Formats: sequence, C-alpha cells, structure tokens
Amino acid sequence: MTITHDTFGSSNPNKKEPQPMTRGDLFQLLELGRLENEIKIGQILFKMKTLSAIELSSIYKEFGEDLTEMEGKDLSEVFVTKNSRYLKLSSTILAYSIISVNDAPLESFVDTDEEGDIVTLKKNIIANFQWPVIHSLMEFYNNLIGKANAEFGEELKK
Repeated sequence: MTITHDTFGSSNPNKKEPQPMTRGDLFQLLELGRLENEIKIGQILFKMKTLSAIELSSIYKEFGEDLTEMEGKDLSEVFVTKNSRYLKLSSTILAYSIISVNDAPLESFVDTDEEGDIVTLKKNIIANFQWPVIHSLMEFYNNLIGKANAEFGEELKK
C-alpha cells in the first residue's frame, strides 16, 4: 500500500488549487490590525496611525531599556524622572505615527536641501513642539493602541 496525503483525507477537499495572493491581498494582510484616527489640537489636525512591527522593532532597538522601565507607570511620573529620554522616545514614536498635519506630510513644512532619513527629520520637528502638544499626542497614540489591541483581540476570539 502506498501512503499518500489523500489517504488520510484531503486538506483541500474540493481539490481546488489555492489562488496566488494579489497585491491587494498583500496590502490587506499588511494593514490588518492597523488603526488610523485624527486629533485636533487648537486649529491643527493630526492624523495618526498605529505602528507596524518593523517600526516598533526600530524603537525597541533604540529605547528597549527605557520602555521596560516605563511600562505601567504614569506618563507624568516618567517625564519627571527621565524627561530627556522620554522626550526622545515620544518624538520617535510620533515620527512614525503621525501621517499628516492639516492633511500635509509633517516633513513638508520644512524646506531643506539635505538628503536624509525622513524619520529623523520628523523627530527633529516634533522635538521642537511644545510639551503639552507632545503629551496630548502621546496620550492619543496610547489610546489608539489600546483600541487597536481591543478590536484585534476581539477579532481573534471569533
């Protein structure tokens, strides 16, 4: 007797060939779990998103110890005890998270001939924001993450 995959039952009972993924399928897969939302501070509208795994990985490489130390703490307490690192971390998170400001990319507000990393340019812009704005954006980002985790977690339970 020859044992084949079909001997124990087919994993593809209709004998249909799986369809190759299309670009649209890949985009849908990459965007799965991502949330976007807007916050208005004064007359300025910020559009923000949750971060991808590769963006988070980049942040963890630079701020891993700080993130572990800050976990579960009140943001105002962290700011007082580690304000310099917290501001750098916040600027980095927001550089990845902010999609647009008043419907324009953040980097478009600065005229520069320098060729370089867009994230670094955005971090430098954000680092010059007033502290209450950074704090408000970080609170909004943290709420967005909580919402994404809750929604995606519910999806997994189905």
